[in-house]
Amino acid sequence: MKKLVLLAVLSFILTGALQAQVKSISFFSDYSASLSKRISVSEADAVGGGLTLKYNVSDWFSLNLTAGYTLYSISQDSALQKWNWDFWEIRYRNRVAADLAENPGSAASIVPVQKMDILPVLISFSREFELMEGLKISPEVGGGVYFYTRRMYLAESWQRKFDSYGLTYEYSYRNFATNKYGNPIVLFAGAGLRYIITEGFSLEGSVKYHQVMKTEGSMGYNEFIFENALSTGLALVFSY
Repeated sequence: MKKLVLLAVLSFILTGALQAQVKSISFFSDYSASLSKRISVSEADAVGGGLTLKYNVSDWFSLNLTAGYTLYSISQDSALQKWNWDFWEIRYRNRVAADLAENPGSAASIVPVQKMDILPVLISFSREFELMEGLKISPEVGGGVYFYTRRMYLAESWQRKFDSYGLTYEYSYRNFATNKYGNPIVLFAGAGLRYIITEGFSLEGSVKYHQVMKTEGSMGYNEFIFENALSTGLALVFSY
């Protein structure tokens, strides 16, 4: 039901935006750092980028549509145990222990590496104020959906010594776990500072605070890694 309401609201806003005049197109890159983390995550930061279309709705405000891609690198305590990976729990862990016990000259390093891909689809409203000639500030509020994929693999390095021959055999590979998916709702607020270089072209720096809405048991919230995050960005803006 929540997804249907969200889609209806998005459709209504998009219909209005398509009938409005495009004010500018921005190509941006950004850096994000999580603040309040969840599920024993100790570190999570990201780089990303995307596209924002700004529509001139009225003299008082503009409507902005943003889509992009963000890649988070994650450190999580006991990450492998918390993943609940059936293959590891039921089959592979015992196999690793047996191989090491049966071959005293063997050694293994098994390190979980975790990433999260986010495809943000966001809608916001902003208003631009001129601070001085060629310099403008735009407060902004909005929300949308984070379509995310959390993925983990084990970076495995194996070694076996053959002392009688004076040889050591080594090999490495990645053992991929099953992915986790979700689409939690996010609200955000921030501001952009735009410097006009020439007519129709400018640079904009921005700072935004993102708050993920709590929806336990649905929309993949239970496996999402943070409650809120702060991002800074830089954009090339082409105005019409």
